Amino acid sequence: MTGKAICQSFTRVRYFGVLLSAMCAALLLGGAAFADAPLPQHGRDEEAIRLLRSLSARLSQLNALAFEARIVSERTVAAGTRKDEAICRAVLQRPNRLRLRYEVPGEGLTLVLNGSEGIMALDSTRTYRKISGGGNPGDYAGWLTQQPAIRRVLSEDPLAGWLDHVLQIQASTEQAPEGTLTRFDLQFRQTSVSLWVDPEQGMPRRLSADTSRGGGRAPGSELVTVTWTGWETAPDVADSVFDISPPAGFQESRVFAGPSDLSRSDLVGMEMPPVTLELCTGGKLDFGGFRGNQALVLDFWATWCRPCRYAIDQIKRLAEEFEKNPSVVFVTVNLMEPPETVRPWKQRQQLTLPVALDRDGRLADQLRVEALPTTIVVGQDGIIRYLKTGYSRGFEQELKKIITDLLAGQLPEAPEHSASAAEQLRWRMDMDRDAYCSVFVRY
Repeated sequence: MTGKAICQSFTRVRYFGVLLSAMCAALLLGGAAFADAPLPQHGRDEEAIRLLRSLSARLSQLNALAFEARIVSERTVAAGTRKDEAICRAVLQRPNRLRLRYEVPGEGLTLVLNGSEGIMALDSTRTYRKISGGGNPGDYAGWLTQQPAIRRVLSEDPLAGWLDHVLQIQASTEQAPEGTLTRFDLQFRQTSVSLWVDPEQGMPRRLSADTSRGGGRAPGSELVTVTWTGWETAPDVADSVFDISPPAGFQESRVFAGPSDLSRSDLVGMEMPPVTLELCTGGKLDFGGFRGNQALVLDFWATWCRPCRYAIDQIKRLAEEFEKNPSVVFVTVNLMEPPETVRPWKQRQQLTLPVALDRDGRLADQLRVEALPTTIVVGQDGIIRYLKTGYSRGFEQELKKIITDLLAGQLPEAPEHSASAAEQLRWRMDMDRDAYCSVFVRY
């Protein structure tokens, strides 16, 4: 496989899990380490690459650091522009002690990792959840904030991660209110990023990312900006900063989302992209060919994702139930792995369903897949009618009803609204540690 995929493995001994030994890149929610790929020569500025690696080394050598970051996401939708803002405050003591405060409108989260244990506390419910095991601070921060920029800064090799999958890179010098900054313009397959860095200590100051192409949208219709302030490169960090005692008045819980905080997605109600993917056994599959004839059930998975195995077992059982019904087709979609890896796994699992290869993560990016497994149901009209993230026991019964209703001409209830940033945060905290692997496929 070319490049690296940012992936997080969430196992039984760690609440959100441990990133595999390889640093993975692209943004896009047990993993396999992907090999480094050489940067393409076109657009390759060797001096810019050397400079970014040098600045990353300076930042990674800091024993401790602290910052505040303002994150603004803007997305153009039919009703206008949706704008979400968040504030992230972090204190990191290397290698694995972190205190993070993350605030969005209507919600606040405190995450503390002391190197061997941790705790997450949610303001609205005054509840907390313990984290067993250590973990990479960047992994936790990346999953909760869904911002690879925050994840990278808190990782062992902070800035160099942007080089893993970059197609073009250029560097220049700019004068800014903060002083003289080095600007890096990075072009990825689906995203354009500008990053401004303090050339003295390697601290990022601003980032601007256009992620529109990943969702098949017009350029400039989906933007993310991150502004770092309050940098401290030698903060006085007392042990009390990483105290994992529950806040006064908070109760331990395993449920954070309320009844209305469902895993809802802007994807439901959208048209399925008319893509064509290779099959691991040879040939190609045209997803546009199902429209007007058959409902389509897609299951995204990877060989390194343990809960994907359980989800595929459910999909296999459902496919057997509907085997004689030509109006529905089940297709599994492997995320970013080569056929040489997929075929033996398919054989061991006795998987007879078609396996399409999303080799560069483009379809997953278009469908905003942020965790594996993810199951998507497309109606016979080509409209996405249902999305489910993660594995849960008994899921096949819920999915069976969705399929049966669709085939009977009954559309599932459409989402009442797009999930707010607060709802999304609560939903992520509710995800069971054995239910998913997080995947970022944006930048």
